[in-house]
Amino acid sequence: MKKILAILLCVAMVVTVFCSCGKDESKDNTTTTQPQVDENAVKEVPAGMVAEPMKAATEFAGGTGTEEDPYLISDAAQLVLMSETIKEKNGEKLYFKLTNDIAFNDTTDFANWEKDAPQYLWTPVDNFYRGGLDGDGYTISGLYGYEIGGYLGKEGDSEYDLGFFNTIGADAYVKNLKISNSYFNGLNQVSVGCIAGHFYGTLTNCQVLDSVVKTRISSAGALAGSASGATVENCETNDGVVVSGKIAGAIFGYVGGGTYKNCVARGTVNGEDNIGGFSGMAHGKFEDITNYATVEAIGTDTVTECGGCFGHLSAGSDGRDEGEERITTVKNCVNYSENLKGNYSTGGIIGNVNADNTDRKTNIINCQNKANITSDGLVGGIAAETLTRLTGVVTYSGCTNDGVITSNDDLAGGIVAKNVIQEGTLVVENCVNNGAISSLVDVGGILADISYLTLEEKTSNHFTVSGCTNNGSVTGSGDFAGGIVGKIGMITTDVDMVKITMTEGDTGLIENCKNTGKITASAGDKKTAFAGGIAGLWNTPITKCEVKSCSNSGEIATVDDGSVNDNPEIVYESGVGGMSAPLFMFVSAPKKAQGAGNAISCRPKNSTSIRSPLISSHIR
Repeated sequence: MKKILAILLCVAMVVTVFCSCGKDESKDNTTTTQPQVDENAVKEVPAGMVAEPMKAATEFAGGTGTEEDPYLISDAAQLVLMSETIKEKNGEKLYFKLTNDIAFNDTTDFANWEKDAPQYLWTPVDNFYRGGLDGDGYTISGLYGYEIGGYLGKEGDSEYDLGFFNTIGADAYVKNLKISNSYFNGLNQVSVGCIAGHFYGTLTNCQVLDSVVKTRISSAGALAGSASGATVENCETNDGVVVSGKIAGAIFGYVGGGTYKNCVARGTVNGEDNIGGFSGMAHGKFEDITNYATVEAIGTDTVTECGGCFGHLSAGSDGRDEGEERITTVKNCVNYSENLKGNYSTGGIIGNVNADNTDRKTNIINCQNKANITSDGLVGGIAAETLTRLTGVVTYSGCTNDGVITSNDDLAGGIVAKNVIQEGTLVVENCVNNGAISSLVDVGGILADISYLTLEEKTSNHFTVSGCTNNGSVTGSGDFAGGIVGKIGMITTDVDMVKITMTEGDTGLIENCKNTGKITASAGDKKTAFAGGIAGLWNTPITKCEVKSCSNSGEIATVDDGSVNDNPEIVYESGVGGMSAPLFMFVSAPKKAQGAGNAISCRPKNSTSIRSPLISSHIR
């Protein structure tokens, strides 16, 4: 297993709230930090990427700029006039409306804009804090923004957000707008998107089509590089969108709070750190998000978290009053894309989920993965990895995986692969896996692994797995395979695990769970494997742990793959748990196991076994 303790200890210390850039001066309670431009950034625009700004029109097509009588925009020169008017009337509420489709540049040669600039450079609308733009269903095409170290390649410029707007404030909106065949390369800019670099306001009924968004510094998204406290509804991207950045999503790069509903992601997302179909890194409230986009890691030097909807999801902390609950909710989200690939963790909905600080909660409700997913790292039908710490709570409720989930080199789970608890709580309830799950390491129909990160003797770690069903086959090629959970274990900072004593505050419960899928374990070159209809191995000294009212009707099989010739292969099999008695000093079984009497319905062919209602061991 890759990076187990080192990664976990680093994650436990990291503050997961990413500080997005660009300041909305209409929000007094928001504090942001401006990242520094890369010291190695190019200071001059390459000759082939130079374009000239367009001259502004002298007047709009009509209107007075009020909400009842907005300025009317009918051509590209009037778009430039809008930008200049907003800058001139700094802070005033101004309203605009499109009356035509507008081509800012001729897009005939759009495919070559990566190396050859079009005629006109778009200078982003500067700090649109108050007012609104109504696209009225029309399309702006041919926007071109190429920025290095500051707008127009100038050194010392403090503006770091790039898009049609650089920043849209909390008291501003954009609606009914389409942007197509547009190119924004922020290279050394922080937040880059087609509609805005950074977005605080309200965005409804907007689309980005056949466009390219790039930055090498931080956040890239087709609609906006970053969004904070925004309200977004009924927005989408199409199959032509290409997004590239350290934190990247087909809709948004980074999301720091707000409400987001009924959005559809299509296209291609490439990123180096956190990448997702909707957003690379996020906290807030999300509902009815659907992903069809290809999401793929392009970096090799960083741990990349990849998800069909979100790369990294947390409970967040910014913008809240003291004492207010920090809650992130993901509800009714669906992934259809089979093209998901992170270099460490890949999940059908989310790469990494955490509630990593006091009283923070992250809820994943009624989400579905419909796609087959294969990865060399951690892979899960809903999420690849969960971290809960410092009284944080992560809940998966009513989630379903229908795809085939395969890890070629790490954990695989139908709902979640790896789950780490450090002074926190994990709840998995009423979840269903219907897909075949396989791994070269730990594998589970619902969860591959539950681990307690123990830093001292007295801890308060809790998990509950209830009302869950696995219908898919579960195949492990070494270590642990379980219909519900592959392994329940402990990670400790003390190398001498024998010194770990029974903890006083820990609890664990598996209740009302059912497995119907075939469970197969192969010891391989590790010589020992564990297979269980409910759990492959319970390997942790929890003082209050129970298996209640669980059943298994699936076949439990063991396979000798011929890789062990010098010693007999040892495989532990059971309808409920793969092991019930301690074999090593640091291993112990559940203190209570109830409702297991009818859990064993079949045994491998040609086996000689000694069975109890809870446990059997098979030695070849």
